[in-house]
Amino acid sequence: MIESFIFWYSITSRHKLKFSLIELLLVMAILTIFSSLLSPVLKESLSSTRTILCLSNLENLGGITSLYMEDNNQYFPPPGWNSAVPQLEVRRHIEFGVTWDDRLSDYDGRELTSDIKKKVKLGIHEINKDHSSYKLYVCPNDDLVRTPKENLTFLPRTYAINGHGLKNKGFLNQTTATGIGSGCFSVSIDEIEDVQGTIYMAEVPARHNKVGTYTQTAIKVPRESFRYFPDNRTGLHSDLKFTYLFSDGHVELLSIIDTVSSKYDSVLSSFKQGDKMWTRQYD
Repeated sequence: MIESFIFWYSITSRHKLKFSLIELLLVMAILTIFSSLLSPVLKESLSSTRTILCLSNLENLGGITSLYMEDNNQYFPPPGWNSAVPQLEVRRHIEFGVTWDDRLSDYDGRELTSDIKKKVKLGIHEINKDHSSYKLYVCPNDDLVRTPKENLTFLPRTYAINGHGLKNKGFLNQTTATGIGSGCFSVSIDEIEDVQGTIYMAEVPARHNKVGTYTQTAIKVPRESFRYFPDNRTGLHSDLKFTYLFSDGHVELLSIIDTVSSKYDSVLSSFKQGDKMWTRQYD
């Protein structure tokens, strides 16, 4: 009796474990539907995580900048230029030919030598490219490959200093510039009317924005944040949205439209010389 029951149970169990082709196809269809539903959610979650990391990078750069300013009479680091300008020699804190990110190396742990800082084309063969501090200078959403030049390979740099209103040599004539700095010139925090509302640093994802190079160290007009995308993207975090570091050290994720007072005709049109968050002094 017991043996007959065991035999019947084993046969029944094996039969229950079998699936028909229709059942398997149904399960696969259900899994595919769930996958398609979850995929956008996962992508959005990953993008949000990268945005949070980007904001953290800028916040840390703000703290590092504060240390720099304490040692330099409350002047912001100049973006950097590849030559000296005698007319601006009054800015004694300036070491000509050094980019803003290399200036901050004294405070972010990299401690670059003076000779390395003065190189205007700083390839990764000359630096410790694995140093964790270099991650501070690139947004995780910035996936543009930097263009090699003269057989040199460069690390990416996403951020640039507010050089709003510059024309040609900009700060040689201060009436044409309303931002924080350009070239070998910068302003002190006392020269900013609204430190909480004035942008100090913005994102410029571009193939020529590279660590230790003087190209794209400053952003002259807001639309530079998206003008160098090789595709049709208009934002690094979502449409027209970028992260910003303000002069008082706080960070925000904003649409470009919210940072300017002037209007625009279309997404790809040129912004006029708006003021609002880009201007350090108001009339």
